[in-house]
Amino acid sequence: MEKGIVFPLQLGELSEDGATPWSSKMGLGTPVQEFKFMIDSGTDNTWVTSRACTTNACMAHGRFDATKSETYQVLDPEPVQKDFGPWGIMTVVMGSDIFTLDLPDGTRAKTRDRMHFEAATHYTGCQFQELACDGGIAIPSPYWKKEGTTEALMLQLLKDGKIDKPLACFWTDEGKGVGECTIGFDDPRKYKPETLHWLPLQDTSGSSLDYLWAVKLDAFLVDGQTTGASVKNFVLDSGSSFFKGPSDLIGALVSAVTENGALPTYVSSEKELDRYPEIQLLLGEKNYKLEPRQYFLKLNEEYWELGIQVLDGMPEGMLLVGSLFLDMVYAIFDYGAKRIGFADRSR
Repeated sequence: MEKGIVFPLQLGELSEDGATPWSSKMGLGTPVQEFKFMIDSGTDNTWVTSRACTTNACMAHGRFDATKSETYQVLDPEPVQKDFGPWGIMTVVMGSDIFTLDLPDGTRAKTRDRMHFEAATHYTGCQFQELACDGGIAIPSPYWKKEGTTEALMLQLLKDGKIDKPLACFWTDEGKGVGECTIGFDDPRKYKPETLHWLPLQDTSGSSLDYLWAVKLDAFLVDGQTTGASVKNFVLDSGSSFFKGPSDLIGALVSAVTENGALPTYVSSEKELDRYPEIQLLLGEKNYKLEPRQYFLKLNEEYWELGIQVLDGMPEGMLLVGSLFLDMVYAIFDYGAKRIGFADRSR
């Protein structure tokens, strides 16, 4: 049997910040302190909220207490700022410690080496306060040119010999509010193998976003019609929720979905969603269809918001999507073969 780690995922509250509602519990430090992490293919930052932060944004989360961990080491005592664009700014101190993971047999395992991570001591921007998790675990793409001291858990597990292959796979069941991220192996019980198809990664090594998992999107159709939006890179971001992109691209997509503004970008009753068109994503030989109830985000009982939004600072032609699409499929992020696989989920 292939070596691997199963990370149970729990569905949390969906918020307007655009982050994934899915998180997994992991341990950090000695003795172990438990936190909720998003497992994030859309970043190169591995981070956790620190007890050194006492603002409202930090108090909303579990906070790592470095003073209570026997294995914690400070790598750089000087705080540095990490700019997350429209999300805000995170002030961090670089450190390293042991991560503790739950194994499929019910036992627990620790990373052999201390993993480098960022302990957040301050957040600027309300989005961080709205996050359902306490931190994030990076799964950067194979085109990532590692700089600084942040590390990726999947690569550490491969180095430790705890996994055989650098794979990260995602399966979710929104109805039951549970899911799994398996690192090191895929689980054919969770998908229909005959439907699995692979898409090669696009080479992003020449950009500052070299950590992103991008593939070619053949077409973004609305009711079978092209939108006029040119998508050069289609990014699969497990740390996100809805469609995001630069203003010109998003403007074209929103215009197509709302019939040039004739329909609003939010509704106050589910019945109103029947007025909106079907979206189709052509990826390789597969046509994925999204009904309005899938691409509108239900934020409460009386508010549904269109899940297609501008993210400032994104390159021209880049469209990013997270759980809005990933919850439809079984997704395999294959670091070794530089590809992403999608398959129909088993019921």
